[in-house]
Amino acid sequence: MNLIINILILMISLLICV
Repeated sequence: MNLIINILILMISLLICV
């Protein structure tokens, strides 16, 4: 579960960066 949340946060931060 934690891993999935981490991946979601990573994807969101990437979207914000781009």
